[in-house]
Amino acid sequence: SERDQAPRRARMMGWNDATYVDPREDVEGRTVCGREDASQDKKTKKGRKKKNRRMRTEEMKRMDKLVKLRTVVEQLKAHGIERFAGEQIARRSEKGRNPWNKVVVYGLGHVATSDVALHQLALAFLLHDILRKANPKTWDELLCYDPAFDESDRRLLQQAECRVMERPDEFEGHESEPILYYMPHCEGPVYDMVLRRRWNLLALGDTAILGNSFRAYHDVWNGSGCKPTHPNKPTEVLRIAPYTTEIDIPDPNHLVVGAFNNTSLMTFPILRLKPAKAELGLG
Repeated sequence: SERDQAPRRARMMGWNDATYVDPREDVEGRTVCGREDASQDKKTKKGRKKKNRRMRTEEMKRMDKLVKLRTVVEQLKAHGIERFAGEQIARRSEKGRNPWNKVVVYGLGHVATSDVALHQLALAFLLHDILRKANPKTWDELLCYDPAFDESDRRLLQQAECRVMERPDEFEGHESEPILYYMPHCEGPVYDMVLRRRWNLLALGDTAILGNSFRAYHDVWNGSGCKPTHPNKPTEVLRIAPYTTEIDIPDPNHLVVGAFNNTSLMTFPILRLKPAKAELGLG
């Protein structure tokens, strides 16, 4: 047999029987060839099963989140936010302005694990649905960006038919088209980024921001004890706040605490901006 021929080949190579050790045997003479392979194969299969089980668990969690997302949307409708948003769109139409045709969401955070973020996403869906009913030209996709998104967040958003962007300006018309930005509890400099991108009279007139109250920013940063050169000072927010129309949204804090507090809808009417056009340096 092949096993019996191995010592003979060893003698032909100059080894004697005493120095020859079959590589398939350990020092006690037990056959190990194939045993290690079988053990490794068993570990591989076990690892694969564990990975598949983990993926199934994650998928089930995402499905549960999607079901909860739909439930929260209905809860927000019942609380009156749908009526509030519809009134603002109708008011804009009465003034001869086109409804916003995109909803861009910044700073949601970890929607796959945070109830606060999930409720904020539900509000974004509700606003987007209202806009699509009011304006057939509204984009089908809800646009989302947050550098904090991980793979679980991305998969959940994609399954919810959102477009997850790699850059905050990764969409057409970000400098001119009518856009509603939803920015729940973003830092001041993030609001500045949006304002700078649309810093001209017509673009600001077609901009709405649902997020932290600009009025509150103005009160805080103009109060005593604030350093005028603080790195997080929202410069553009403070410049435009006096010319902003701001409406507080209903806060359904009984659903989840911290999702909608200090949240207002800010718009920038051209009639209010025009007298300050030179002062603000608007194009």
